[in-house]
Amino acid sequence: MIDKNKGKIIGKGDYFIPNIHSEDAAEAIIKAIEKQAIGQKFIIPDDTPVTQKNLTITWLN
Repeated sequence: MIDKNKGKIIGKGDYFIPNIHSEDAAEAIIKAIEKQAIGQKFIIPDDTPVTQKNLTITWLN
């Protein structure tokens, strides 16, 4: 967790940060194992993109 006055926004903070809930990540891993997807790569995105600036401001409030 970020303490107040210790959050740092890099540049304008307008780039997106990959963000996923641990339960969603676990579910995706289980599905990959069930499909026996050995050697394949997966992208597990969040359905609500967030910028680094918005995420930092939310954490600090």
